[in-house]
Amino acid sequence: MALSVGFFGGVATWSLLSIGTILLWGVFTAWASYFAAGGDNKAIALNITCNSFGSFVAWAVAVLGLLNPVPGLSMPIWLGILVAASIVFFVLCSQLPALGFVPGIVFGYATTFAYLSQTPGAFSLDALLAANFSNVLPLVIVSMAVGTMFGTASAKGAGMLATKSATT
Repeated sequence: MALSVGFFGGVATWSLLSIGTILLWGVFTAWASYFAAGGDNKAIALNITCNSFGSFVAWAVAVLGLLNPVPGLSMPIWLGILVAASIVFFVLCSQLPALGFVPGIVFGYATTFAYLSQTPGAFSLDALLAANFSNVLPLVIVSMAVGTMFGTASAKGAGMLATKSATT
């Protein structure tokens, strides 16, 4: 496992830093999430779905946060209310089998808010509604799907190395 994850980690870092755009830390977060979801074929769809749903919920909170309908209510209080409600919402949604991996939802949610809070200009309606990778939603979803694929590749590679080792 160490050899396979190390190899694919190096390939991910080299290729994604060469390409740009895709969030390397989002890839590694989803990669870990994939293994936490079971690290098998069933974990692929579960992880991508839950990471994406978490990102979507965080994106919706950000959009609603900027559209604060209550004059005089401060942004931190309004966002706090939205975050509290959204967490209750996504935990309740986890009763659906396709969304049954709460840590995966949280990883997508947290990755989205990390990007929004650390990237100048990302937390604006212009960026949040853009039809490109300046919008955190497609950026995080694609980055995390790529991470799930790297996780899958490293799991398969580890399985091949273990099989080869057992036969020699």
